Amino acid sequence: MSQPMKPLESGATNLPTGITTSGQLSVYAANAIAGIRVNRDREKKEIADFNNRLAHYIEKVRFLEAQNRVLENDIGLFRQAAHNYCKITAKL
Repeated sequence: MSQPMKPLESGATNLPTGITTSGQLSVYAANAIAGIRVNRDREKKEIADFNNRLAHYIEKVRFLEAQNRVLENDIGLFRQAAHNYCKITAKL
């Protein structure tokens, strides 16, 4: 099904490609392109926001992993100290 040709202001016809016989974009095509650009800009901003959120999340995970390593080391030191204390107490 082909669309009927519609006359434009200058008398040129709107071809199915969205380009007029004079070589200019039709009003419809220009509006469609503008809408696509707006959506593309919005999507780029959303992706940048998601990227920033992901970067903050990764940074927090790395910080928490480092804290866990410190705590695991402290637990190991406390266990070793408790083990040594028990050995000393048992000898008394």
